[in-house]
Amino acid sequence: MITHLESIVMALIRLLAQVAGIEIFPDRYKTICCDDTLLARRINAAFLVALAGKAHNESNRARAFLEAVLDAPDWTEIATFYRTGIDKIQSEIEETDRINPLFAGQVADVAEWLSAAKEIRFAGDALERIWKISCPEAVGITGNIESLVKILRKKRTVSVEKLNKRPIENPARQVLFTANASFTIPLEETSLDEIPLTGKAVKKLALAIRGQRRFWSYQPVPLGLPPEQNEILQGLQNLDRTMEFERNRGNVSETDRLSCLISVSGTHDELAGISRDLLRDEIARCGGLRKIDVYAFTEEEVRRIVDEVLAPAAIRYLKRDDAAESLAVLGIDGAKGRHFSFLKSMGAFWQVCIDGAIRGTFNLALDQTFPEEELVRESNRSAFEHLMTPLWGATGRDNDGRMLELGMIAGALVNADDIGKGLFTPHVPVPQGPRRIEEYLFFST
Repeated sequence: MITHLESIVMALIRLLAQVAGIEIFPDRYKTICCDDTLLARRINAAFLVALAGKAHNESNRARAFLEAVLDAPDWTEIATFYRTGIDKIQSEIEETDRINPLFAGQVADVAEWLSAAKEIRFAGDALERIWKISCPEAVGITGNIESLVKILRKKRTVSVEKLNKRPIENPARQVLFTANASFTIPLEETSLDEIPLTGKAVKKLALAIRGQRRFWSYQPVPLGLPPEQNEILQGLQNLDRTMEFERNRGNVSETDRLSCLISVSGTHDELAGISRDLLRDEIARCGGLRKIDVYAFTEEEVRRIVDEVLAPAAIRYLKRDDAAESLAVLGIDGAKGRHFSFLKSMGAFWQVCIDGAIRGTFNLALDQTFPEEELVRESNRSAFEHLMTPLWGATGRDNDGRMLELGMIAGALVNADDIGKGLFTPHVPVPQGPRRIEEYLFFST
């Protein structure tokens, strides 16, 4: 019996032949070759044909090909992923069918419609049917962009009822800037002799290179990069230049210094212990920072804050004997959300224990900084002037009438290559023109 999944995959294989003129699994694909590009194509093709199961007469040969690739040097992991994925996809759909009858009906509807159709024209209704099960977010978008934009804007409209009577007046003094920095081992072409490290750090780095990666941080910076390629240094230097720009506009005094709290981690255990020292050395290499005080915290420092300050305070003032266990959520190493939770919490901690002038936090991605000249040209306000708005801390109602506090402020991100076109150039534009092959299934844009 051909399953609904097999019918759908078979129809998509026919689509490849129809739209792109691709023969999905020709005879020449059924042997393992030495060319990496060709072998990758053959593995992909075998996976699709095998996924079509009984609906495709070459399914058994495709599975046999994947089994053979398991013994090919450098390809075992990928072939295993595809081979086990075939069964996992089928079982996942069966499980979803069991717990979600609506999804099961949609899959059956698409499979039966494809089987009955003499000719499939993958446009309009056909795309909508397939997207219902593979990419529900895309359903209803084609041809309705303008009306959907209006609906979205109406849904996101906020009616402001009360402005903040005490807006930020001096962001450099009243806002705690936060960021995350992560280091990893040097690139293969980097010589260890080129990296200015102390004896302890050299030994730790050598162990890390030979060891196993433990944490998969977002965009970790390899050690040994020149300063102009180091996103951490570039971000801090750009923030330093922001202070100078704001001073020239009268928003920052000569004596003001900006506090930047950074959670620092490493992708390997050996790097985690020395990551704060690595950050200090990297900043020193580029000549230091003129108007910024950097406070770096590793997992070790967070544990000390919890054990020596927060947990004892919770026991004394909140009568919470389980505080240390609850506060284990705060940290830096591991899942990405941990360092975000830590940085968010530090605003209140900083205000109470370090600097009572702090009234808000602003989290930076160090590869995304303030384009001051463009901001002023297009909005007549600099970065700090945007932070001084009475809308930050205002109250109002959303489109459904629910009360809101506008307690979070966020910037719109514009790529460096796009900002010359304007401040409101979208990162992902509305897709135009004919669909790419993969968009017939997953219309992610």
